[in-house]
Amino acid sequence: MLITKTNGKKSHSLTMAWVSFIIVCLWLVLSIFEKVAGINIRAFDPMVSTAFLVPMLANYFGGKWLDSQRKVEEDK
Repeated sequence: MLITKTNGKKSHSLTMAWVSFIIVCLWLVLSIFEKVAGINIRAFDPMVSTAFLVPMLANYFGGKWLDSQRKVEEDK
């Protein structure tokens, strides 16, 4: 169950980036409440969420950059 990029190919890195983004957004929203359904929610920590998101986004955008560089090399 992978997300498809605009070129029609399935992408592991795009899927990981989206899942990471959703997890951080969910944590941000749930951290508004101290307890949800008997589960204690940790306070939102921007440093931890950044440390979690940056490698995933770097993986995705780094792959896009490499693909664009390969295309430039092929066009030469």
